[in-house]
Amino acid sequence: MRKETAKWVDKEDVLVSELIKMIDEETIYIAYEGTKMIGFLTLYVPDQFIHFFFIDATIQGKGIGSQLLSAVEKDCHTGEMSLKCLIHNKNAIGFYEKKGFEISETHEETPATGYHVMIKTIK
Repeated sequence: MRKETAKWVDKEDVLVSELIKMIDEETIYIAYEGTKMIGFLTLYVPDQFIHFFFIDATIQGKGIGSQLLSAVEKDCHTGEMSLKCLIHNKNAIGFYEKKGFEISETHEETPATGYHVMIKTIK
């Protein structure tokens, strides 16, 4: 799944052991279709920050991302939930805006790595 959804990340850049270390203190939400993992989302709970959010490219648009995001929102406290989204990822930006997120900051280091910080108020 990573190969299809995170094309901007060189597979040599993120080793599995590094990924495990990064998400060690995060809550992981996983979507399965049968025994196949079709999506996941990680939440750094203290800051209510969505760190990773991937859905298998072959099933995007079928509500799986919405279901994962809804589960996370139920577990969050009132206040703000945030995430980072690459500027060039227009589909994801549209999805997040549809779900109530707004762009609060933009960081344009390079065209490949520029990102928006997006925030949603949780009530």
